[in-house]
Amino acid sequence: MGTKKILPIIAGVVVKGLGAARHFVKGQLPGFARIFPEVKDCFPGTINVLAAQGLVLQDPDCRIPPFPEVSPFLNEFFDLWRARVRFGASKVWRKAWIYRSSDSIHRLNPCYLELIADPMPDPPAEGMKCELRVDKPVRPLGWLIIG
Repeated sequence: MGTKKILPIIAGVVVKGLGAARHFVKGQLPGFARIFPEVKDCFPGTINVLAAQGLVLQDPDCRIPPFPEVSPFLNEFFDLWRARVRFGASKVWRKAWIYRSSDSIHRLNPCYLELIADPMPDPPAEGMKCELRVDKPVRPLGWLIIG
């Protein structure tokens, strides 16, 4: 009999993004949802998190292939990983998906994560601490000190 592996909790802080996702995600979500229905109710934007520990993310739960309806860039694809996140002092784990574009500058920083999530009554604010748990094993990298 196998034992259920407890996945690590990764500390982070919500940071201000570049603003690009605000323009693209709203148009991308309907296309994403046709391929990966779990994300159909997500808020049309991302939550940007600077994780205290870099992550090597492999084997996405879904890879959205390039197609013009989703991206204006010819070969851009998107990887999604199931995750859970909680913000501030909340004990509530919310469903989220790590959203990674093949063309995003953030892909180069293993501590920078973009999340999509269902709408929240009180969206997290910049500077708010959070905790993230990816729903599959990840390989950690070095640590980043968050004050």
